[in-house]
Amino acid sequence: MRSHRSLRELANRLAQSGFHVLRFDYHGCGDSAGESDEGTLEQWQSDIAAAVCEIREASASDRVALVGLRLGATLAALLAKERDDLDHLVLWDPILDGPSYLRELKDAHHAWIREHAHRPNGPEEGAPREALGFPIPPAVADGLQRMHLVGEPWPAAQVLVIDHRSTGGGKVWSHDDGLGRTLVPHGVLESIASWVESTCR
Repeated sequence: MRSHRSLRELANRLAQSGFHVLRFDYHGCGDSAGESDEGTLEQWQSDIAAAVCEIREASASDRVALVGLRLGATLAALLAKERDDLDHLVLWDPILDGPSYLRELKDAHHAWIREHAHRPNGPEEGAPREALGFPIPPAVADGLQRMHLVGEPWPAAQVLVIDHRSTGGGKVWSHDDGLGRTLVPHGVLESIASWVESTCR
């Protein structure tokens, strides 16, 4: 939810530069079909593959660049490893270690409860069942527990990796500075748009 504005602005910038752009919600998320507890990492990779087919049909072009943020970046990379027709990837703060990501979600959820619900919460055993009001389907948690991408080779010929720690662009997915604020890192968006324009023309 917090990153929505940044991704929408990026899509607008790319569209204004003449690119066909498609944003979508994964199965069981946002405005897509399915219940919130039905998601799996495999299903979400299939959703990306369907989006690739859709944008190729709409644009009449075989060249596609995938831009993903956090877990979306990881799913794009995993899909690209299985295919030989996805040569352009923008991986914005990808998740490289699933178990660490689950711990991060659990810590963020517990911290929010302590701060906003004004009640302590004890340690939760096993994988978290929800994060900041959103369910984490058991199949997703299981998939993340098995996911380790550290040291893996990049799966495409052209890859741009964005790390908020080196760009100063901030964590656009985080609520660290308040739920009512939306961060748009214009410098990061401009870097992504420029890279896509230079590599995908």
